[in-house]
Amino acid sequence: MSAKLTPVRIADDVFEFQVETSRHAQALANDLRSAAMAEDVVAGLDRVAVRFHPGRVEQVEAWLSGIQPFDVAEKTDLPVIEVSVQYGGEFGPDLSSICEAMGLSVSAFIALHTEAEHLVEMIGFTPGFSYISGLADTFEIPRLGTPRPRVPAGSIGISAAFTGIYALAGPGGWPLIGRTQETLFDPDVSEPVRLPPGQTVKFKEGWMFGLLKTGLQRTLQGAPRVGHRHLGIPYAGPADPLSMALANRLVGNASETTCIEITFGGFEAEVETDCAIAVTGAAGQLSVSSEERTPHSTWHLRQGDKIKIEPPQVGARTYLAIHSGFKAQEQFGATSTYLPAAFGGHEGRALQAGDVLAVTDTAVMTETLQTPDALRLTFTHAFALRACVSAETDLLAPDARDALFHETFTVGRQATRMGLSLEGHPLSVSSDGKMKSAPVFPGTIQCPPSGTPIVLLCDAQTTGGYPRIASIARCDRHLLGQIRPGDQITLLYRTPDAALVDFRQKQALLDRWLR
Repeated sequence: MSAKLTPVRIADDVFEFQVETSRHAQALANDLRSAAMAEDVVAGLDRVAVRFHPGRVEQVEAWLSGIQPFDVAEKTDLPVIEVSVQYGGEFGPDLSSICEAMGLSVSAFIALHTEAEHLVEMIGFTPGFSYISGLADTFEIPRLGTPRPRVPAGSIGISAAFTGIYALAGPGGWPLIGRTQETLFDPDVSEPVRLPPGQTVKFKEGWMFGLLKTGLQRTLQGAPRVGHRHLGIPYAGPADPLSMALANRLVGNASETTCIEITFGGFEAEVETDCAIAVTGAAGQLSVSSEERTPHSTWHLRQGDKIKIEPPQVGARTYLAIHSGFKAQEQFGATSTYLPAAFGGHEGRALQAGDVLAVTDTAVMTETLQTPDALRLTFTHAFALRACVSAETDLLAPDARDALFHETFTVGRQATRMGLSLEGHPLSVSSDGKMKSAPVFPGTIQCPPSGTPIVLLCDAQTTGGYPRIASIARCDRHLLGQIRPGDQITLLYRTPDAALVDFRQKQALLDRWLR
């Protein structure tokens, strides 16, 4: 850059420089910010504006007049970032009209957009909004005559040969060609903007998973949040971790890769790209585009295929895994949804019809696998669960302790990811409700003064003030996620050592296939 840099005063408290390129603008803006003379510095495509305190105008003007021309590198060493896009349809409502005006087919337009190498020139308009060059001058698309009052986050528009990405939802006047599920602005990290100036970008097509119908409760679940219970944060994660692990194995994922947990069926979705999925756990009738399918097998789907899962007659939860896993919000070291605190998963909430999920990679798995018969859970309305006595078992009356391991209990209407109530034989417990709160874990069985035990599940609280009368052994704990109201439970007594042997034997059997 050789021309003298001359500041022009454009307001009572703003000077502006004109430069040659956006790279010069960004470099100059960075230099000006580091000097800590200005209140704020904003870079445009070929201009840099400096806002100052009016009381310092003479000092700032003298300082700016001394800025010397400089050279900048033509390229940065930032790695290329790929941004996956679902083009057209509801995600890009203006794509068809743009293609018609340009005399291009939609496929030809997408090919031009995905084959080009793009460069982020600047950030502006709203937080994280990237102005990205790389389109030919023939893409001089004008802005809309009337801006939309709300553009969804992730929407991708083009205007004046630039691609722009709305990192946040808000108003906007750019014609929209598609949408991405990438998180492009995150205020909770040290570098909140995913695509900063100077970043090279490649767009690629695909990877959307659209939900058409959801039932009682559908959430994204992955690994439990181990190590945070001292903060009152439960594990969350899958209610039936074994079924989730089996689903992930069928699509080539690690056992705790993020899946969809479907409670009591009633689920429909459409895939927007070729992919491999698997369904395990409790499942009613399964179909892909009206063609019946079976669980425990890899399904290879094509773009536009529709998945339908009917409510199961036995069992409570179904797991749907996709190759590479669903993208989800990671908080406290895990992506699992914890609904009471509204974090993790998909915006911290249950999935809804109209939601669009992204996957972490566009690669397509071609191998077809089936779960070995020996590892498939047989669903029933009666469960025999191994259990150990716990810290306050001695608070049970003798007849109640005997009943604990000999009576059959019926699961009451309270059957959630937090716990199951066991009705039938009331247990007499020597507690007045004033017990000091003590640590509890999934599998813990508490008994309030009412005598109706409660078995804690994956979303269970971290401490509790009712006597801990027993604990479901780890080898059978995954079964708790498949128990529904009206099912029967019988507890089988095990010593802690015997329960540990049972767990190791079961784990050894699973490891032969899961690993």
